Amino acid sequence: MMRHVTPSGDSLYVESAEGRSLELVPLERLGVRAVRGDLAALSDGSVLLRQEAEHGSAPLQRCELASGACQPLAGGLQVGVAFRLAVDEAQGRLRVADTPHHRLLLADLEGRVLREHSEGCSFPSAETPVEAGAMLVSDQNRAGLLRV
Repeated sequence: MMRHVTPSGDSLYVESAEGRSLELVPLERLGVRAVRGDLAALSDGSVLLRQEAEHGSAPLQRCELASGACQPLAGGLQVGVAFRLAVDEAQGRLRVADTPHHRLLLADLEGRVLREHSEGCSFPSAETPVEAGAMLVSDQNRAGLLRV
């Protein structure tokens, strides 16, 4: 069952695809005080989010909402404090706009980086597919779009 997960304060609000409230998950269950950057809900009831760290890079981890068990992604993917995630579970891909490190990443769902793009990126904040193999990336510093 696909779920929507929204961070607010010290909790995650979990809703069904139809918007029905399912659960309120305290962040302390997942070993974090705040969601930094982005998070992504997966179809198995887990979420991807950044490990607790005030500054600098930190590993992405996969957390089971039911048990609170969290494990860093096996591939060791690390992100800064501001980033956006886009998950394609069918293709087994994770796209990351790593804003403070001025880069775009394509990784597998275990966090192994398959491709990195930094040319022309200055604080990328979101990615939108426009056609097979192409993305539009918003660039906060240049107030524009970059075609990758």
